[in-house]
Amino acid sequence: MVNDDGRPQDWPGIHCVNALLMGKPLEGTWFDRTRNSPPAPLGGVRSAEVRHGGDLTLDPLPCWKHLTDTERRSRVRELIAEIEREAAARREETGIPSLGADAILAQDP
Repeated sequence: MVNDDGRPQDWPGIHCVNALLMGKPLEGTWFDRTRNSPPAPLGGVRSAEVRHGGDLTLDPLPCWKHLTDTERRSRVRELIAEIEREAAARREETGIPSLGADAILAQDP
């Protein structure tokens, strides 16, 4: 299912790694709970009006605004590589392996 090599982009769930590395759009559903009044029955949503689909646009960090998309992606790639190296060194140092996405998903929250 998912590699256990510790790469952030391999993990399931919400993250912006692919958007930052490859410019892929972030899409999702936002539930506007403020429009849900009076309160819905416990555990329920009153209507589809509170559900909105859409894209999320990430603006560059102010200190990176002057960079091109390619330059920003390169810097993100460098940061991720540094994070991966540090995590690998910590796993080596402690002898504690990464639990891995499959094991995380198998847990009962």
